[in-house]
Amino acid sequence: MNLDGLIGAYTFIHRKGNLQTFYVQIGWREGGVPEIISTAVSDIAEIKLTEKGYFIYAYTVQLYHSSMRQFWRAAPLSDRCRELTEKYLDGLSYVNYNVLVTDWDSSNVEDILMPCVFEDLYRMDTGEILRPENGEIPAEVYERIMTTYFPVIKERIRRTRTER
Repeated sequence: MNLDGLIGAYTFIHRKGNLQTFYVQIGWREGGVPEIISTAVSDIAEIKLTEKGYFIYAYTVQLYHSSMRQFWRAAPLSDRCRELTEKYLDGLSYVNYNVLVTDWDSSNVEDILMPCVFEDLYRMDTGEILRPENGEIPAEVYERIMTTYFPVIKERIRRTRTER
């Protein structure tokens, strides 16, 4: 189930020599009556199951707003891994930023300091959705969040924001 109340289901099939996904999305009419909102069939170029329990696949044609690889967790996480995931990863959307796919440290942290990662971190930190004031984020709020979660100082954040 999605946060917006819609339900989506993927089915993986092998048909006429092709691997494919078939997706169905269900929404709700007035009165709580379910209805199919959309369907999609996509060819799969690559598929694998890792030793760590991830089912990873890539579409033949990359879908709009998708990553190069899609994945599902096929094996249960250990309790410790689940605890760390909930603490450090739940709430990150992974869209439009590269914090989890870039090899970064304090020497190149500006490569990942992007407004969209700030929005996710702000929501995780405060429990609230970001409401910019007149379309702007107060510098002290941005700097507090970014310096809390990344090895960076305010001056470097300011320099990075003015260079973009």
